[in-house]
Amino acid sequence: MYILILLTFLTINLSANAIARENLYIVGSSTIFPFSRDVASNFDKNDIFPEPVIESSGSGDGINLFCKGIGVEFPDIAAASRKITKQEIENCEKNNVNSFTELKIGFDGIAFVTSGDMAGKKLTLNNIWRALSPFGGANNQRNVNLPQVWSEIDENLPEKEIKILLPPPTSGTRDSLIELAMKKGCIFQGASAAERCKEIREDRAVIEGTEDDSALVKYLKEDNDVVGVVGYSYLTTYQSSISAIGINKIFPLPVTIQNRTYPLSRPLFLYAKNKHVEIIPGMEEFLFEFISDAALGEQGYLIDEGLVPLMIDEFEAEFDKFTTELYRK
Repeated sequence: MYILILLTFLTINLSANAIARENLYIVGSSTIFPFSRDVASNFDKNDIFPEPVIESSGSGDGINLFCKGIGVEFPDIAAASRKITKQEIENCEKNNVNSFTELKIGFDGIAFVTSGDMAGKKLTLNNIWRALSPFGGANNQRNVNLPQVWSEIDENLPEKEIKILLPPPTSGTRDSLIELAMKKGCIFQGASAAERCKEIREDRAVIEGTEDDSALVKYLKEDNDVVGVVGYSYLTTYQSSISAIGINKIFPLPVTIQNRTYPLSRPLFLYAKNKHVEIIPGMEEFLFEFISDAALGEQGYLIDEGLVPLMIDEFEAEFDKFTTELYRK
């Protein structure tokens, strides 16, 4: 009798757990957030599935949540504006999240933007490092003689106070900025220089922002001396009030981002738990909508929103890989 009661309890408990969450749960990148939101409003025209829950938590925090485990209490998809790291994969595996599929959805460019006198100016990667690094002063010692105005870095830049509004450390945009600009513009060389190259100064020249990129753009419009760091899609959305700064004489445009000539071009990713595809309603449909022609074709609604598409051959290879790996247990 006891065994029968126990089995009945377990069956009821498992059944309840299996239907504990019907909404698709997506976390991660604030850059990808508006794209995910658009896909969510398009993938289910017949209202078959519950509305997905989408959280703009930043790439780092999103992947951390994604890797905490398998089951309805954990996210199904993590959006990231940079590739998952080896350490994060190891953290996933520790929690039995050892079967997930990576989908590259397109490209984005990290844009330096302003509403003031820096608009249309050009920075080198070394200029960026000098402006942001605690070692960026004339003698390259920590926090000594740091440049306070842009013209101290380059005489062709305005004599305006350096004020750079950065996304928070949890942001994939921040991570990509370190990899693509700080490390490449750094004067220090060798393995021992790695940590010094990615440090950010902590004085008034750097303003710490939030994951809300729209709030960051609002800040720029209110103070035209501030230079902000945002994803390219936000530049396209607010181009009537903010303008880009060139990097290494190249401006962020769809063609320069797609062909990677723009120095701060980067791929965007979705990570999907394979084991959740069969238990979360609408997960499969959402993912395939994301890479549909309606979304990513020449006239796709995500392209209109500022997502830069993959090259055709790269997209075809990505699609084949994705459809093969998604159902791997």
